[in-house]
Amino acid sequence: RSPQSNKEESAPPVKDAFGGDLSLQSDDLLISGELPKIQKPKTGKKLVGIVTSVEKKGVYVDVGWTADGFLSLNDVKGYVGDGRKIFDLQQRIIVWIKQVIHEKSLAKSFTVTMRGKRPRLLSDLKNGEILTGEIVALLNYGALVSIDAEQDAFIHKSQMGQVVWQIQDILAVGDSVKVKILGIDVKGKKVWLRLLDKQSLSILTSEESKENCSEVDSILSKDFGIVPDDVLYTIFTFLPISSIGTVRKLCPLFERIIGRRVDMNRIRSELVCFYSKISYSTEILGLGMSIKHYPRNQYTNKVGPIESITPTLDLLGYSAYHYRGQRVGVWKEPFTNWLPLYLCPSHGRRALPLALTSIDQMFAGAGTDVTSVLEILPKLLNTMVVNTMEGSLHESIRALQGYCYFYHLLLALCEDNSNVRKTADQRIQTFLDGESGRSKKSVQSLGQWITYLSISDHFSWNDPEVSVRFLEECFDRNVKWIVKDHPRVYNRLTSDDVRLRIIFSKTEVSRGLIMFHVLFLKTLRFDPYICGGKKYLTTSEVKSRLDRTFGRPDYQMESIIQNGIKSIKAVSSWDQFFQMLDVTAPSKSYMNQWLCQSFRNSERRGYHRNLRY
Repeated sequence: RSPQSNKEESAPPVKDAFGGDLSLQSDDLLISGELPKIQKPKTGKKLVGIVTSVEKKGVYVDVGWTADGFLSLNDVKGYVGDGRKIFDLQQRIIVWIKQVIHEKSLAKSFTVTMRGKRPRLLSDLKNGEILTGEIVALLNYGALVSIDAEQDAFIHKSQMGQVVWQIQDILAVGDSVKVKILGIDVKGKKVWLRLLDKQSLSILTSEESKENCSEVDSILSKDFGIVPDDVLYTIFTFLPISSIGTVRKLCPLFERIIGRRVDMNRIRSELVCFYSKISYSTEILGLGMSIKHYPRNQYTNKVGPIESITPTLDLLGYSAYHYRGQRVGVWKEPFTNWLPLYLCPSHGRRALPLALTSIDQMFAGAGTDVTSVLEILPKLLNTMVVNTMEGSLHESIRALQGYCYFYHLLLALCEDNSNVRKTADQRIQTFLDGESGRSKKSVQSLGQWITYLSISDHFSWNDPEVSVRFLEECFDRNVKWIVKDHPRVYNRLTSDDVRLRIIFSKTEVSRGLIMFHVLFLKTLRFDPYICGGKKYLTTSEVKSRLDRTFGRPDYQMESIIQNGIKSIKAVSSWDQFFQMLDVTAPSKSYMNQWLCQSFRNSERRGYHRNLRY
């Protein structure tokens, strides 16, 4: 052997950035001496190569042909930022012929790979495909995953199923993960993924739902479970009314039967006009609305935008409003407009055309049906949440009833006109795309914007990107009111503990509204009777559920809201606040950085005056 050969043989193996050995470790291939000559490179052929030239973006490899092959860093398993840090001249490595470009050319005539014999081409991958991969690198904003393709794929931290502050908290190099392909850019050689098996979402897959339904299934298989629901309900009708509430709490089976049947009978008996006592079956029922506008435009004399809408929550019939001129509620609250409700499909067929006309009148005819719907009903939903936060427990149940009425109507309008949901999804996406899409000019009310999530099947509060972006914008907008009373709270001389305590105290109303909005979203989008309340419902399933209860909350919903209100009022720390939102709480230092960054954002975006705070 030549001295050069001895030098190569004695050279220590070169490790990649993650501890993997890139050197030759195969007994069935030549590991020293001169390379055998090959007549023609064939795609997929396994060869021994010697590194002849090292560059930042790759290396040239001699495999025994007339020209050297080029090994791109993209074809090295794992994340490699600079080839000069990984490879040495005359290093022997195992490669596979990837592609022959020009056989007769002597310059870069073929490419090689270290990923294996036949890595999958990006063009062979499909959107939505579920794969098992290996984490090969952790970055500040995501992770690279090897999926046995010609290019590693990327998972952004917003696609990891939970709020992630530090990638290292949930992933490590070498982890085996199940992923779903979200997008493929063949030309740009990029693949985007969503992490499936590391998520902590409360949204369950169908398989998980089946597993979590075992509690109800076990009850149904027992003695009471073999009795038809109708028979059990007939038995329950012989119980004193005072005992019904106790019996329904004994087990999930009784809760489901009594809850749905008793609530339905109670609700049906209340669906009458308070003025004429005519039932929903023969009358179109709705609610009175008191609308307050901002002052008229002094130049165009047009009616100003809607400042507030205050509904009366007592059902009023079409005849009483239009023919009898009824303009006050049960408690003499005056109102100016009337909004028909969608109680059930039969009632809705008569009410929807009138509802669209009424919404257009309230919006002063200033937009399309879609624009009017997405202005009036989200404002009403936000009003109900505010009333819940400010009222007593009894008043909160009344507000929940109003919320369900308006939410049911909004779902029906989405079903009647698909453009309503599409527009809401577009507004959500615009909000997520960048700061300009969630500025005060684009989104005047965050309370109205968050209600768009209630009618979306593509976005939910459980999506980390949605919840974190919303909180970021909310914190940016809070700065103006915080510095008004505490101008030095963001000063570097202020300790972290003092800053956290002051800002927590000053944002009580803002935090409360967010928690109540999330509480309402969770109450409506999770069915308490299925899988222990862990099954996330689609909008069509929510509408069907409200159809059964005539757009009213059932006993279980009321109980969830009441318990949620007590929990919200007991929140006394940032950790408890994030827990109520189902968002992973950041560390104290990260929270301080977040709040200070919100101050800088607010100043840069013109949310507060540029003073020396």
